[in-house]
Amino acid sequence: MCGIIIAHDISVAGTMSLSSILSADAIDSALKDCQAPDSFNPKKFFQLCGLTKKSPQDVKNVFNILDNDASGFIEEEELKFFLQRFSPGARVLTDKETKAFLSAADDDSDGKIGADAEFLGRCGIVDKPSKNWPLTANGEVDPALKALEARQDEVLKRLYELKATIDGLAKTVTTPDADLDATTLSRGPAESVFKGTADLDSLLGKDLGALRDIVINANPACPPLSLLVLHSLLCQRYQVLSSVHVHSSVSSVPPPLLSCLGPRHKDSYARQCFQLGFTLIWKDVPKLEMKFNTQSMCPIEGEANVARFLFRLLGAEPQDPVAATQMDCWIDTAVFQLAEGGSKERAAVLRSLNAALGRSPWLLGEEFSLADIVSACCVLRAGQSTSAPANVQRWLKSCQNLGHFDFVYPLLQ
Repeated sequence: MCGIIIAHDISVAGTMSLSSILSADAIDSALKDCQAPDSFNPKKFFQLCGLTKKSPQDVKNVFNILDNDASGFIEEEELKFFLQRFSPGARVLTDKETKAFLSAADDDSDGKIGADAEFLGRCGIVDKPSKNWPLTANGEVDPALKALEARQDEVLKRLYELKATIDGLAKTVTTPDADLDATTLSRGPAESVFKGTADLDSLLGKDLGALRDIVINANPACPPLSLLVLHSLLCQRYQVLSSVHVHSSVSSVPPPLLSCLGPRHKDSYARQCFQLGFTLIWKDVPKLEMKFNTQSMCPIEGEANVARFLFRLLGAEPQDPVAATQMDCWIDTAVFQLAEGGSKERAAVLRSLNAALGRSPWLLGEEFSLADIVSACCVLRAGQSTSAPANVQRWLKSCQNLGHFDFVYPLLQ
C-alpha cells in the first residue's frame, strides 16, 4: 500500500511539472485514448499529448520527470506507472504493454530506455538511428554520420549498376544460338495506341536486378512481320534493349533484316537502364521459336502464339470474352488460311475482311488490336495489298499511318 501511495505522490509532482510543458487538455485526451487495458500505443500517446511537437530539450525535461529514480534511464518497473506520471488516477500499464513499450524504444537491448536517441526517437523528435549513433547538443544525429550513410548508399547503388552491367555482358556473350551480334538497338518512347497501365512487374512478377530477356529464333526466309510491329509497340511502353544476331546456319542475311529493330542505342552497354531485352536471331529453323527467361519457361512455337504472348505484355487484351474470342479467330484465320492457305482460301479471307471492315474501322470495332496486327501482316506477306478489296486497302493504309509498320514495309521489297 505504501508503495502505491509513494508512486502517486511522485506522480502529482510530475504532473505539475509536465503541465508546464504539455497542456492539460492534451494530456487528458491522450489518457482517455488508452483507458482500456492493452490499448496503449506509445507513438499515438506522444502525438495526442503533444510531445512530438516539442523541442528536444522539452522532451528531455519530460524524460527527467518520468525517470523516477533519476538514474538517467527508464527501467521496465518504472514503465508500468508511465501513465500515472501524467495523471495520478490513470491506470497501470499491463505487462504486455510494458514489454512492448520497452522493446520498441530500447535500441541497444539493455533492458532500459536512455534519454538520448532512444526516447527522442520514440517521441518522433529525431529519426531513430539504426545504430547507437551519438547526438549533437540539440538532439540530432551528427551531420557527418548522415553524410557517411549517404555516401554508403551511393556506393551500394553504383555497385548494383556495375553488377547489372557485368551480368549484361555475360548474357551478350552467351546469348542462346547466336554466333554474330549484328547490332544492339533500342527505340525511344513514343505515344502508344494502347492506353493500358499494366507494367512488367504486375504482369510477370517482380524480378529485381534482372533484365527480362525475350529471345526469338526466326528464319530469314520468312520474317515475322507481326513481331516487328509488336516490338515497336513494346518500345513505346517500356525501355527495350533490342539485339539482332545471325546464326552460323544462315550463310547471308539481307541488310534490312539486320536493322529491322531500329538504330543502335547509345546506352546499349548499360543493361540496367532497360526493362526488357528483345533478341532476334536469324537462324535456319523450320518454325519460329521464342524463349523467355529460358530457365523458368518452356519455349513458345509459332508466330501467332509468340504474338499473343508479346501482346499480353502490353496489357491491352480485350476484357470482353466475346471480343477476345473474335480476336483469336481472326488471328488463326489469317495465319492458317491467308498466310499458309491456297488462292481460294486467301480470296475467302479477303472477302471476310472486307465485309468486317465495311462495318467498323478495325476488326474488333473501334479499337486497334492484335487481330489487326497479325491479319495486316499476313495480307502484306501474301502480296495481296494492291489487289485487295477497297475496305481492306483503306484499313492497310490506316495501319501504316499508325507508324508501327515502319520496319515492315522495307522487308517486303
